[in-house]
Amino acid sequence: MAPLVSPHKTWEGYFGGVLSTLVIGILLFLIIPPVSKILKFTQMILLALLIGLITPFGDLGESMIKRTFGFKDSSNLIPGHGGIFDRMDTVFWTMVIGYSVYTLINLGFV
Repeated sequence: MAPLVSPHKTWEGYFGGVLSTLVIGILLFLIIPPVSKILKFTQMILLALLIGLITPFGDLGESMIKRTFGFKDSSNLIPGHGGIFDRMDTVFWTMVIGYSVYTLINLGFV
């Protein structure tokens, strides 16, 4: 996907993540009643697709910053992982996208 930035990221993994996010979004919509009261099914699909398509770029951005400054790991808090930022970069993007889409829905744009 971006071998100079993150050599182990693949397009297969990217599309698998998008599909997984879509399936989880649909399951949440069907299983958790408050979700279906807040969002229409098409809005949930849109939200899940946007999260699945965009959030991996948070991880790539964080990897690019680490490589630029010569850090392999941003901390040793989680042994064998790139650090706490590697665990949270996608979560941060998900929160921003989720909040933005939810706000656009409430304003009547979506």
